[in-house]
Amino acid sequence: MNAMKVAEAIQAQLGSRAFQMMGASNLLAVTDDGLFGLQWKIGRNSKGATHVRVVLEVTDTYRVDTFAVRGLKQKTLSTARMIGVEQLKRTIEEATALYLSL
Repeated sequence: MNAMKVAEAIQAQLGSRAFQMMGASNLLAVTDDGLFGLQWKIGRNSKGATHVRVVLEVTDTYRVDTFAVRGLKQKTLSTARMIGVEQLKRTIEEATALYLSL
């Protein structure tokens, strides 16, 4: 598997509506310590997160990181590990305080 295929799979699992609800932009396939995932910028929210990164781990579960980027500084706000695909949306909602569905 390569980074692009993993990123496309994550995007498909979340669905386009979820990305619209977050005000997502700048979607990017990423490599993090040899693992592949998807990272994107999100709209304003009460948690102060500016970016979300979802990485597929070796155990076939996901790691969800939210972080704030201000200038050249990056601060990790939350990290959730061992997230199954069925928990992915709820985990992102809790980490960003943004609803991903109507």
